[in-house]
Amino acid sequence: MDYSTYKHISITLRQFRIERGLSQQEVAHLLQLKNNTLISRWENGISFPTLINLIKLCGVYKVTLADFFDSLTSDSWSKNI
Repeated sequence: MDYSTYKHISITLRQFRIERGLSQQEVAHLLQLKNNTLISRWENGISFPTLINLIKLCGVYKVTLADFFDSLTSDSWSKNI
């Protein structure tokens, strides 16, 4: 994956979290993580969640995997590059 893809993934993850009104700490708790470090790394494009964690995130954010991946190819994203 190139940098722009990682950046878009991080922006999408942050956007979904904010739309649900959750803090990084709350998401970490819901995913049964020790702290919010991973959430922060995902939202800052430093790393990417595993497929299992991505599925869990979709459940927390009440979106489908299709919603998540559709957002990666949306026209609004390509206009912001």
